Amino acid sequence: MKITSLLYVAVTFAIHVYCKLVAPPFEAKSPASALANTTLGSTTALQGHVDTLNNTRGIPNPAQVALAKHRTFCTSSDNAKIHCARLHAYISRCVDLNPNPDPHSNPPSKQPGICTSANGFRFLKASIDLDPCGSLGDGKGEKDKVARQVCERWWREAKRCRDKRRRGPCAEHHVTYLLRCLGTFLGLGGAY
Repeated sequence: MKITSLLYVAVTFAIHVYCKLVAPPFEAKSPASALANTTLGSTTALQGHVDTLNNTRGIPNPAQVALAKHRTFCTSSDNAKIHCARLHAYISRCVDLNPNPDPHSNPPSKQPGICTSANGFRFLKASIDLDPCGSLGDGKGEKDKVARQVCERWWREAKRCRDKRRRGPCAEHHVTYLLRCLGTFLGLGGAY
């Protein structure tokens, strides 16, 4: 009984010390001042946070991720230009189709010879081989860091999907999701 009560006192004291020394004091803010910290150009919302496992500032907010683009990749080489044009055509013909088309119009539909799972895997493998993350900046600025994080996350997931052996390859819908994400990141269109 005595050990558990001492443990309780020690844990309570540790939490109290943490709240006093580490955590910032609670400040009542008006809605306008609360929104000021979450503007796109401001990074004050992330300044106090440190991920203790990786010693990083944590994940970027969704607005920063949405603005992170790598528009220079498609103009970096002839191979990249050709790949981006083909990827854009594949995304517009096979991925970004309206699931609830207007019944009075001629809705676009998947084209049978182009929209195959084999073509999707081929585009994914070609995208990995072209290494879109390799042509990003050095990651010094805040936008470059976020773009590099987005690209490296896509790269890891695409390689995992490509190299998956256990229980078969990635599902076709996951491949099209990855291709749509890459198209959006490269500024080709598509949406998350």
